Amino acid sequence: MEIIWYHPSQHPQVWLDGMRQRIPEVEIRQWQPGDKAPADYAIVRSPPVEMLAGRALKGVFAMGAGVDEILSQLRQQPAMLADEVPLFRLEDTGMARQMQEYASWCVLGWFRRFADYRQQQQQAVATAGGSRSSRLYGGRDGNRRAGAQRAGESAAVGLSAARLEPFTKKPGGRADVSRP
Repeated sequence: MEIIWYHPSQHPQVWLDGMRQRIPEVEIRQWQPGDKAPADYAIVRSPPVEMLAGRALKGVFAMGAGVDEILSQLRQQPAMLADEVPLFRLEDTGMARQMQEYASWCVLGWFRRFADYRQQQQQAVATAGGSRSSRLYGGRDGNRRAGAQRAGESAAVGLSAARLEPFTKKPGGRADVSRP
């Protein structure tokens, strides 16, 4: 079996070496402009039309999260890939959970002012700036529906809802992180 591989920005040697270790019986090479040698399959991300056009491939595997880019190319250049060549996309390669966690980290970072606190830490200054979430959700005493929603969202990322509540300052400037 012969496989051609192409990605416009990834370092090919890491990919090629990894695939050769896992499937040593397969011949795999990086596609280069002008490469017209036969191949059974292509593993690609943003492939040039020249790479796929005129090849008798058994299948094309998209390295990205979908095949929209390749389908868009096919609308512009229908001869890029024969109609009978199947195009495979990855459903979930295990990144969905990591993407959810990253998005949650970004949102929580903004709501809880992580960047502000990081800057204060670097400047050796400590002030309690409060939480943006208290303004958006009506604070600790906000409506039950918003609280329940926050609890469900925080549970989805493995956090206790109580840990997300904004803290208040006691007289004298001390932070009160106790719960009623």
